[in-house]
Formats: sequence, structure tokens, C-alpha cells
Amino acid sequence: MEKLQNYIAEVSAIDFNRLHFFDASSVVVTSGNLSRGHSAVGKPAFEVQRYASNATYTVNLLHSVNGISHFNILRGPSNGLELLQFFEEALEQVDALENPVVKINDVIVMDNCGFHHGNDVEPNLRDMLHDERRAHLIYQPPYHPCFNTCKQCFHFMKTVLRRYTTYTEKYTELCISDALQMITAGHSRQFFKFCGYL
Repeated sequence: MEKLQNYIAEVSAIDFNRLHFFDASSVVVTSGNLSRGHSAVGKPAFEVQRYASNATYTVNLLHSVNGISHFNILRGPSNGLELLQFFEEALEQVDALENPVVKINDVIVMDNCGFHHGNDVEPNLRDMLHDERRAHLIYQPPYHPCFNTCKQCFHFMKTVLRRYTTYTEKYTELCISDALQMITAGHSRQFFKFCGYL
């Protein structure tokens, strides 16, 4: 509770336009071609597995009230090195007016995933953000994913992936990219409102 109260006090003092949320989500590609089940000889099968995993992707996402600031798609899981590379790319991104998406004194908020606090990762990430943009890094309170707007983005993305199953199975990365690009500034404001920042 103390960490939660400290977090709320800290973000309450920050202009929501300066907040950027980071999170990662896995995407498992499935196919309905294979069906497997278990049964005794001569008995009907039960526990049928209709979907078999073909590949797993990780989507890293940086989200602000204006929309998706930056994302990348990895094959397989992420790690500390991938996190640092993601932020190197994110700090180079510019908006439609050629202004950096992460501006001076902005705040990056992320969860407490183990490698986010790695001995080499956290200090290097803090240095990178400070040196490039004098940006600050803060962590959400443990066990409170509801404070990360990326969760709403991932829910939106996975709804689109489920809606277009053939597209998702055949062109997973393109479908993920298209789904994330559907998230507008209007959606983002709603996500910030849902999470209590507006």
C-alpha cells in the first residue's frame, strides 16, 4: 500500500502530457488445422486441443496520451538488451511536426518485470534517458497493472488479432502493426481516463 500511495502521489504531480508508458506483451500465433485429444481405445476423444502454437512474438510498446509513441515486434521473448535497444530507437522517433516523441523532462513509467531492474539494465536505461532527454524513469507499484495504459492498447490489439484470424495466422507481424496503428489519440485519451490519469 505504501508503494501504491507513493506512486499515486508522484504521478499526480506530473502533467499527463509528459507521461509515456512502456510494457511488453506476448502474441502466440495459433492455427486450427491440428486437433488432438485423449481417450481410451474405442471411446470418443475428450480434451480436444483445437489450436496448436506455431510461433510466439513479443510486442514492446511505448504509449502516450497522443497515441503509440513507438513499438517493435520481436520473435520470441524480450530481455534487458532488447529493452535498451528499444529505448535507443524510441528516443530517435519524431512526430508529424518533427518534434521528438520523448521530450525534455518527460517521464517513462514501466512495470517491475525482473530484467527491468537488472544490474546493468536499469542504470544504463536511466543514464540513456537522462543524457538524451533529461527524462525520468519511474516504476509502477507492484501488482497494479491497471495503472499502465499499454494494457488497454494490448487489449485493443488482441481484439483485432482475434477478429482477423486468417490475416493473423499468415501475416502476424503485419496484423500486429496494423492493429496498433488503429489506436488513435482519441483512444489513447480514453485509455488514460480509464487508468485514472485524466
